[in-house]
Amino acid sequence: MNPTDAIINTLEDAPESAFSEPLEIYRHDEVAPKNRENNPTPSAYVFESTGLEINRLGITPGEPDSQTQDGGVFIRIYALTEDTAKTLSAEVFAYFKQFLDDNYTETDFLNFEISSISDARASRISRQTRHYVFEIEVQTERLD
Repeated sequence: MNPTDAIINTLEDAPESAFSEPLEIYRHDEVAPKNRENNPTPSAYVFESTGLEINRLGITPGEPDSQTQDGGVFIRIYALTEDTAKTLSAEVFAYFKQFLDDNYTETDFLNFEISSISDARASRISRQTRHYVFEIEVQTERLD
């Protein structure tokens, strides 16, 4: 499973109590920009920030090499009020804290780690919109 699908599945599997209000989850590339800007419901749009970085872990003679697969995923939270966008971003952060040391227990990954949360309204919206946008970057790590 790629990191984007894993993050989407993890958000979709979140209990209702994880977020203060319902949060619609979408793949960023499957929703037209105009639809993102016109959606009145708080929504999360998930996309890969970089490709997978593959690194060799070590060489054991006579055995296949182990590798790490590290990736990055962005989650953009769109909401019509700044408070809602900030609150949902903080709740997504709190929800993902439980996966810092997942070790393949709940997911197909070693861990998910949030590396940044930022107010992205000014830098990410190409047209005028009333939405507030917060962007969360999640780093993923998996051993192959």
